[in-house]
Amino acid sequence: MGLCSDLQDLLDTATRSVASIMGVKGSSIKLLDETRRKLIFSSTYGLSENYLAKGTIDIEKSPSTGELLKGPLWPWDGLTKADYFQYPEDIRKEGIASMVCLPLRVEKMPWSVLHVQ
Repeated sequence: MGLCSDLQDLLDTATRSVASIMGVKGSSIKLLDETRRKLIFSSTYGLSENYLAKGTIDIEKSPSTGELLKGPLWPWDGLTKADYFQYPEDIRKEGIASMVCLPLRVEKMPWSVLHVQ
């Protein structure tokens, strides 16, 4: 990844590598938009077109994402709580049973989220 000079190449290498190393279904990186209120799929690996078609994530409609971006990591008790996510039905349809979400920061300011499904 250190050889990537293009941001998109870096993001694509990261999502592909994370999924491969962890042996999981897929991964994604979503970048904050300029308003810092939405996350936009910027790189994905192993996820269906139907899952990606849902579009952006509105942070106000996804409490788990909002909490994740605010501070340190916090645990929640699984993907069964529909009110934690903006699109819980799409998560279930995609066959995602668990997820690890990490904020990616630059100088302590969140700029994206890495999801490993």
